[in-house]
Amino acid sequence: MAERTLQEVLGSGASQTASTIGLSKSDLGLTDANCTADKVIAAIVIKALATLDRTYFDADLTQTVFVEKGFDQFLPRGTNNDNYVVRQITVNLAKLDADATLNPEDY
Repeated sequence: MAERTLQEVLGSGASQTASTIGLSKSDLGLTDANCTADKVIAAIVIKALATLDRTYFDADLTQTVFVEKGFDQFLPRGTNNDNYVVRQITVNLAKLDADATLNPEDY
């Protein structure tokens, strides 16, 4: 298997040039005209959860990232201690053990 393309993971509207990466809001399930950074990050991680699973990672040594669900929990917040549900999604970055730095170019 070959490593998945941007379009396979992030939707058919994903594109890139030498200096930019473009993503389609509709591919990511976004409808707001002015999305916050939180929404964009959440949309990318949720999309990756559906396409970069552990099964694919285990079957292909060229795959260096896999995403999986963690454990949901409740977290009290604010002056009223309102319960917020926290949905964990774990992004795993795998590479041969050569050094301890995090560099996106390694994945």
